Amino acid sequence: MSNGFFSSSIKFFGATVLITLANLARDISIAAAFGTAAAADRFFLVATLLIFILTVLAGATRSVYIPVLLQALSRSREEFDVISRRLVSINIRGAVFGGLAVCIAAAALSLIPAISTSPALDESISILIAITPMYALAAFVDMNQATLQARDRILMPNFARLGLPLGIVVGAWIAADSLGIYGLAIGGLVGSGVAAIIIGEILRRERMLPPSVRLQHEVMLAVRNGVLALTLSSSIAYINPVISTWMAGFLEAGAVSILGYANRLTVGLAALLVSSFTPVFLHHFSRHIADKNTGAIRSLYTNFFAGAPWLGVLMTLATWLLSGLIAPFLYQRGHFTAADTRAVVSIIDIYALQFPFFLASTPSFTLISALSKNYAFIGLNLILLATNFVGGFALMHAYGLEGLAFSTTVVYAVSLLSLNVYLWKEGTAKLDSSSLISGAAAILSMALAIFVIQRFELKLTSASAPIVYVQALLLLAAVVLAGAAINWQRVAPYLKRTV
Repeated sequence: MSNGFFSSSIKFFGATVLITLANLARDISIAAAFGTAAAADRFFLVATLLIFILTVLAGATRSVYIPVLLQALSRSREEFDVISRRLVSINIRGAVFGGLAVCIAAAALSLIPAISTSPALDESISILIAITPMYALAAFVDMNQATLQARDRILMPNFARLGLPLGIVVGAWIAADSLGIYGLAIGGLVGSGVAAIIIGEILRRERMLPPSVRLQHEVMLAVRNGVLALTLSSSIAYINPVISTWMAGFLEAGAVSILGYANRLTVGLAALLVSSFTPVFLHHFSRHIADKNTGAIRSLYTNFFAGAPWLGVLMTLATWLLSGLIAPFLYQRGHFTAADTRAVVSIIDIYALQFPFFLASTPSFTLISALSKNYAFIGLNLILLATNFVGGFALMHAYGLEGLAFSTTVVYAVSLLSLNVYLWKEGTAKLDSSSLISGAAAILSMALAIFVIQRFELKLTSASAPIVYVQALLLLAAVVLAGAAINWQRVAPYLKRTV
């Protein structure tokens, strides 16, 4: 893997950390201003719908736009300019007309007697109409990340994404007293508006404005079909957490909350790395495909596959060691008892088993997107949906909430297998024996290390002695050395360059 890969990953990781912190500040500010009032519940309810739409569209456009743009750039800058301007035009119209459609639909719903006579539903509709403009501007910002990434513009476009959450923070602190929950809409609109202006200026400098309406029919067809396929497949994929939450509702009281608290921590940790790697993989794979450099594709794919499980294992073990410190610090106060914390910690540990499989899948699904084989995700995600439903039900019946949490690891293991079988059949990426041995050794090392943690009581707590911290660090160091030894032929060239 090249230095460009690592430098781009660091840039995305830094931007992702800042955005995550900004979203955390948003939630803290809303909590401080409104607590658990009904208005806050309604805001989060309707915002979740808009965030879902925004996330699906942003992911779909990125996965489709970057391969198309890099292939055009490999042919000529003129063709790239034409296609990029057309895609910017699609993004502008999508944000504007999408926002208008949501507002019109919400206004129509408010005319229904059953809704208009219900104060709770009527206020939810009003909040939806109020916050839609800020999310429409955020959609313009997010969908244009792909067009700018194709020109290696990474940092500033990603920093612009801070506009919406920081705007909501300002609105919560300045306007909440006078405008209530609608102060969030004002602050968010200003923040996302500033972000949209920044993106517009960057687009202008990159000659992607003014937008164009000229585009070859076959290119437009590929873009449309790709976005539709990824939108559908992403919608299927996002149903999986909903199924797990629904199943938890059949267990003892509090199971849904425990699952939710544990899931947010583990998913947030995984998202920091995956959000850093995914755009970089997509960019590099798309560029190699445009250059017809099959060797570079396979080298990047196999090298990361060999190392990703070890990185995932380190994340899993760090979670097992630290969850007894982190969960009480974040949650154990007020009505959240020590027993609740222990329950959350056990589910966090089980959720963390997914990390090696989750990270190893990252180059697989991005390579499929770079190949513009996006319709394959529909079938693959249907397989995962069935696995989640059947596996979750069976494991929950046998092991309760812990079994339901472990079903997520099963889903990611099936995902990793399905993605690689598909790529193997396509003849695009075939894993060599050393990569497979490295992955298997990582999983075995994880199992052994978890046994050591439980056998010698290495899980850290506020009462742990200093020697336990030393032993935990030595365990992590042993796993790092084992991974480096097994992948020495891959690690040695980078060490030589560094030295």
